[in-house]
Amino acid sequence: MIDIDGLFKATLLEKLRAGEDPTKLEEDMPDLFLEWLDKPNAACGGVSPNEYFYSMSTAQLTDALCEYVSAGKEPPDPLLNALEDAPDSEEPLFELLCGNRGSFSKDEHALKAKRAAAELLNQKGSTRTVEAYLAIVQNPTSDQGLNEAAAAGLSAMGEAVKEQLLSALKGASDEAADCILDLLSDLPKKDGRVFDLLVKHFKAREERRVFFAGLLARYGDPRAIPVLEAALPFAGYVDYCALRDAIEALGGTVSEERDFSGDPDYEKLRQQG
Repeated sequence: MIDIDGLFKATLLEKLRAGEDPTKLEEDMPDLFLEWLDKPNAACGGVSPNEYFYSMSTAQLTDALCEYVSAGKEPPDPLLNALEDAPDSEEPLFELLCGNRGSFSKDEHALKAKRAAAELLNQKGSTRTVEAYLAIVQNPTSDQGLNEAAAAGLSAMGEAVKEQLLSALKGASDEAADCILDLLSDLPKKDGRVFDLLVKHFKAREERRVFFAGLLARYGDPRAIPVLEAALPFAGYVDYCALRDAIEALGGTVSEERDFSGDPDYEKLRQQG
């Protein structure tokens, strides 16, 4: 396993020892790194880091990904780029996502490998991930990056997964429901079922009122205005602001001015200026 980051850092140290300006080095670092990836390197057998990974088979690349993660290291960009570009990498990446490839001594490493696989599959535009992503959304993992990658993958599929998202909402935990409704509210085509679900959760889950007010505003159905208005008289300062913003985003107006003196959030913000 080649320590790409370590090798590049060694190159930077050589430049510093040679008297190059640290500030300019920091500014130029992104471009320097890209140039360095294309330069022959003895640690890579005399080829550039990019050539080193692009010469591997897809199976070797996938195994290398697992090796880096198992060692607690970030997979280097040339490895990830080679996997993304490999025309036959969808299958081994999908196996990795489903836990059917690689052996990891720590759960956190297994989840990190799944996250890397999910991100690469998203970049490749894979659609075979639907069931795996729905399972993650319904039962979020301890790796927030993996949860976000699953949600991003489903979001990219749009209307094609709407019915599956609606089905996944049945019996979902509050955390899972938040993610699913976030995805549904972002779909371009209006659906009465989605609107009704957003209103239902807005009314039932007062502690998440700000979140669902935002989703109703994004969904863009003005029928939500009276629902939001009905909650205004009982809202604290933070919730009131969110409700007002949502109503105005939907084309309504809030003319009432309330005195929030004594409201903890209002007083804290007022004291902060």
